[in-house]
Amino acid sequence: MSVKVLRKKLSGGRPVILDGGFGELVRGSYKGSTEGPLWATSALFTPDGRQVVANVHAAYAQHADVITTGTFRAQPGTVVDHELKRPGNSSFPRAEMNGVTDPSRLSRLAIVTAGELAIAARRDSTRALEVILAGSVGPLKDCYKPGDTPTNAELEAEHAQIAESFFASGVDFVSVETIPTIRESIIAAKAAKEAGLEYSINWWGDRGGVGHEETFAQAMNAIEEAGLDPLYIGFNCVRLEDADATLANLLAVAGSRPVAVSANGNPSKYDHNSCDNPGYAKAAERWVDMGVAANVGAMLIGGCCGTTPETIAGVRAALIR
Repeated sequence: MSVKVLRKKLSGGRPVILDGGFGELVRGSYKGSTEGPLWATSALFTPDGRQVVANVHAAYAQHADVITTGTFRAQPGTVVDHELKRPGNSSFPRAEMNGVTDPSRLSRLAIVTAGELAIAARRDSTRALEVILAGSVGPLKDCYKPGDTPTNAELEAEHAQIAESFFASGVDFVSVETIPTIRESIIAAKAAKEAGLEYSINWWGDRGGVGHEETFAQAMNAIEEAGLDPLYIGFNCVRLEDADATLANLLAVAGSRPVAVSANGNPSKYDHNSCDNPGYAKAAERWVDMGVAANVGAMLIGGCCGTTPETIAGVRAALIR
């Protein structure tokens, strides 16, 4: 499946449906630990967990145009952080897969395996020809703490390794997402480009901008200066009640680029399966109307924490007629 399918959808100007929350759905049915720092990525490390991941993809593939790998916390450094936190915590299993425990090798194996699971889900879907696969690339440190973002040298080294793993995974493009700083978003996107991958850039969206004090206008300037051309730009993991104002800020500087919105489905980011699905679908209709009024290329609508396949089914029903 080529990314040309996504480009065609975007050029048509109609809404594109992204998938919804992944970690929260896994948390409800996966019996292992999904605590940080690995969060739902830990499900990739066991046969039962991988089956749950496959089920998640299959459910979203019924409704979404884009399904996303469960690799938001699959970075080598996150594996190291997990192992440092594990001693004395009985709920934390050892991070290993097929006997592999080295953080770099384990990260690559998890990413490639995640790609295989997504590919299989698309192949088995009744909508196989319509589904595009995105690889989830998260920040190297806590997405809600921009001050913890590593040095540029550390970012460049690890994001290059991650991008190479995604190239080997077979995904169609990578979704650089929930990024809380401009500099990490630029470095992650450059790494994808250098690895031969298409990419999107999605910021955290905190306080109506990238994260904390950085604005979308500053981010757009950085994209232009870096010579980057993302498939789309967007934000995710903001509270549903904050999404309209955040979207207005991004639309004001997006130009003709397609714009993506994936908000949280409930006030508490970590609650699962508790989204007001009809209310979310109404919000999705509003976001598309805002995009049309701003003359952006297209709108991509999905969900983040607290949203489920039922949420995305409602979004599709509301937007695709």
